[in-house]
Amino acid sequence: MARRVIGGLLACALALSALAAVAEAAVALTPAGARIAREALLGGHDLGRGWSVASPAPVSVPALSCPRFHPRTDAGLQSGAAASATFEDGPSGPFVAQTAYAFATIAERARVWRAVVRPALLGCVAEGLVGGAGEGVDFKVSAKRLLAPGKLAVAAAGFSVTGSATSNETPTDVYLDAVVLGHGQTITEISVSGFEEGQVRSEALRLARIVAGRIARARSASAAGATR
Repeated sequence: MARRVIGGLLACALALSALAAVAEAAVALTPAGARIAREALLGGHDLGRGWSVASPAPVSVPALSCPRFHPRTDAGLQSGAAASATFEDGPSGPFVAQTAYAFATIAERARVWRAVVRPALLGCVAEGLVGGAGEGVDFKVSAKRLLAPGKLAVAAAGFSVTGSATSNETPTDVYLDAVVLGHGQTITEISVSGFEEGQVRSEALRLARIVAGRIARARSASAAGATR
């Protein structure tokens, strides 16, 4: 079984596992909101040597929705959204992708965070892995758990899914970690997948630290006065 094929499917699964669950939030996109969302995204310079683009950023940012978990978040007005390219550290990964969403005010982002970033979000991450199946490869989830993202300067939650990719009845272990961060007007998710659990975990936590520092320093487009 070619790891390159499975690796490509894992990269696709990252987009499917994007932060899920505010489909009912009102949307009023603004240039300021788009800027806030874009500024949260990782670039190739953040990843280091050896990383390259596996697939370009999607034309449209994945919707914040998941059939498994669909809370009402009409208290939050989404003002911007952005998605990174999917990056790979070689054909066998790991693979990294990120989505970011901006909200009209700090207080609205905080309300959306409380509504969305719950343990139930783990089911959406698992759905993302299973949804990456194709080209004769099936993904199955064998375990899922909450992940401690460590001490960060922003609100943070982590989710970890273990599974297997099966082709021609030959299974290969696969791993998907997602870290969700919130601060100011921004909520963002970093997803990392690959074949080595330790490698996936270390990259997810390393990149979470980079993005946490970035959004903690970001200047809000609205008046300050609410906390994260």
